[in-house]
Amino acid sequence: MANEKAKPDSFISTKQFPDNFLLGTATGSYQVEGAWNEDKAESIWDHYFHSNEANKSFRYFLDLPESVIEKHIQKGIKPRLADLYKGMGVYEFPSSAIEDGTHFHFNGDVAADTYHKTDVDVKLLKELGVQVYRFSISPTRIIPMAHDHLAGKAGLAYYNNLIDKLIENGITPMATLYSYDMIEAITVIGGLANPTSYDFFSTYARICFEKFGDRVKYWTTTADIHLSIEGCGSEHFAPGIQESIFSGISDYIALHNFIKAHALGYKLYNE
Repeated sequence: MANEKAKPDSFISTKQFPDNFLLGTATGSYQVEGAWNEDKAESIWDHYFHSNEANKSFRYFLDLPESVIEKHIQKGIKPRLADLYKGMGVYEFPSSAIEDGTHFHFNGDVAADTYHKTDVDVKLLKELGVQVYRFSISPTRIIPMAHDHLAGKAGLAYYNNLIDKLIENGITPMATLYSYDMIEAITVIGGLANPTSYDFFSTYARICFEKFGDRVKYWTTTADIHLSIEGCGSEHFAPGIQESIFSGISDYIALHNFIKAHALGYKLYNE
């Protein structure tokens, strides 16, 4: 990213990044924080993996041993290589064929455990030589009691510590307000498809700006607005609303509401 407007043709003509270009890396809260049941509310992803897994048509396994794959092939069950994650295969199996779920560990319960490893992570970022680190703040940690709108002290302390450590090590913090991990208690009343969701987002954004805005100067409302509402019309993404019933209805309503939430966040920041 560039921290001020650069001439459109400057990079193309010189084949060099402008002096104000910031090199960085990014993460999402659910993907890295872990500590799924510590100092936070249950997220839609926590609920999705813990409650719905047994009902899925397929299950996914990360980096399966060759012997396990061969064992299933011999039984006439050939796992499909569905994706790659950090060089490891993600294999898809019919749920009905799973006899032993020991190798299933594809959720964010622990993940990279960054909630407990801020010092280690910042040290690695510094060694990597990044100038900016884009992390996402989880609403489950900022407002753990979803409907009372009171800020969680532990969540504030965690992000304050992360921000301070980044700055101490010469790394510019950049925060994303939403990375697909809505509070499950909000989903019970419709989640992003409920018009009141953008009021919740407004309260949440205000807390973040007030508590972190003195040090965080770069903000985004979401990493990807499409993925933010994906699960409102697809059973393959949290919260996993069945697409055959609601696709084209709840996902479009959720998109409309999220655009409003984005606008409210932008307005609040300018104020």
